[in-house]
Amino acid sequence: MAPGPWTNPPRPIPTPFVAVPGLLSAECRTDGQHHYLAVTIHPTPGAARTNVITGDVVIDGSVRREWGLHIVDLNLTMGNLIDIVRAQALTYRKTAR
Repeated sequence: MAPGPWTNPPRPIPTPFVAVPGLLSAECRTDGQHHYLAVTIHPTPGAARTNVITGDVVIDGSVRREWGLHIVDLNLTMGNLIDIVRAQALTYRKTAR
C-alpha cells in the first residue's frame, strides 16, 4: 500500500490503524451490469485531517489502478457490519431470555 499522510500538515500516526469519523462513506451501487462499492470523501476545508485518501495497491513500484481503494474499502464496510452484528446480538439477547 502506498502510505499517505492522514493529517495536514503530515504528522506521524503511532498506531497501526487510523479512524476518520465522517470523512468517508461507502455504498453499494449498480450501473448496468457492474456492481461496485462507491466511496465518497466528505472534505472539511482547512481541517487538520487530510481530504486526500491513499490506499493504492502497489506491485513492483507501480500503482495498480484497477484495484481502486480496496485496502481502504474493506475497513469502510467492516464498520457497518460490526454495528449490525452488535445490534443483532443485543436483540437476540433480549428475546432469548
